[in-house]
Amino acid sequence: MVIYMLWLMSGSMYWFIQRMLEEVKVIPTYIAYRQNLEGICNYRLEVMEATYKYHEIEQALECGIMEEIVDQAQGELDLLRRMIEWEPWKIPEDHMPILEVDGKNVDWIGLRSNRMHDSVCTMKEYDIRRSR
Repeated sequence: MVIYMLWLMSGSMYWFIQRMLEEVKVIPTYIAYRQNLEGICNYRLEVMEATYKYHEIEQALECGIMEEIVDQAQGELDLLRRMIEWEPWKIPEDHMPILEVDGKNVDWIGLRSNRMHDSVCTMKEYDIRRSR
């Protein structure tokens, strides 16, 4: 009976992972959430395909016992569906890139752009021969 229950759990985990890999394709490829989720799901699939021993799967995934891993997969699938609905990667057209810090309004996109520009200029000016 216990072996049958574990077999059902691994089957449901496999199903959750396959569903996540299918449903995540709606999210653009450059979004970190998609990249991380695909990486985790692909790793878990590789582990499950490499061995059918439950204690080895649990040790390789380091996420608890099989019941907890299945619960985590179900929770992640629920979160994925919410993320697709919410679309947090989209910036609204009326969004102002102003951040209030210590009572001052800061244009964080401009600030980041200036920092990137300054670091590139510094890298171009850096002479490795002088640093020795």
